[in-house]
Amino acid sequence: MKVLHYLIYTAVISLLNMQSMAQSANWSLQQCIDSALRNNLSIQQNELLKDATKVGYRQSKENLLPDLNANLNHGINTGRSIDPYSNTYVDQTIRYAGYGASSGLTLFNGLSLQHSIKQNKAAYEASVMEWQQVKDNIT
Repeated sequence: MKVLHYLIYTAVISLLNMQSMAQSANWSLQQCIDSALRNNLSIQQNELLKDATKVGYRQSKENLLPDLNANLNHGINTGRSIDPYSNTYVDQTIRYAGYGASSGLTLFNGLSLQHSIKQNKAAYEASVMEWQQVKDNIT
């Protein structure tokens, strides 16, 4: 959802910039390059891809950290039932609660976590280079 808002925001800003720049008839070469870099969809898509691979890289590093989970369950049951021994109606209120906590830490996983960190780092560096390559091609 944030990506969609970002794309809409950048599209509106770029339209406003184009209208203001269209009023001035003469553009310098630097203004043309800056406008192309700011408004090109390929650059924006590659920038989002770069950000996504950065998130994956950070997540793979954080997978080395321990996790901690906790839960709480509390409730009340109120009702009327038949007592099987006396065959009379019994009104009951039952309260219950459950609490729990758990934690986990991977001590050794065949170095797969370290290899995934290296793999995601290489993917992030590649996406940065692709982003820069698209910018250079536009320029």
